[in-house]
Amino acid sequence: MHTQTFTHTFTATGSGVQRRFVNFAGAQAGAADPVLGVAMTDFAAGQPTAAHVLGVAAVESGAAVALGDGVTPDAQGRAVTDPTAAGAVAPNRVGRALNAVTAAGQTLFILIR
Repeated sequence: MHTQTFTHTFTATGSGVQRRFVNFAGAQAGAADPVLGVAMTDFAAGQPTAAHVLGVAAVESGAAVALGDGVTPDAQGRAVTDPTAAGAVAPNRVGRALNAVTAAGQTLFILIR
């Protein structure tokens, strides 16, 4: 699957891993963080860093995710199914899964909104 996105470049304030979520502060996102996008490369504090912020992007999964599930970051910035109760949406929901994965560490394509 081809990924096509809008990107944003920023100076990192912390370190992070490629294909994991980054927060608006410029570091790898945690479970409760609002998400800016998906890191395009590994990064360290002080480095210029780019992230996919809108469109289709590949992200590392943190658990099994079904096709169409809403996704949020886990504590390591990986994509997991939105844990919010049915009918509600987590304030840090990033988008929706475009494929299914069965475990952590797999490639999940998401539509970032």
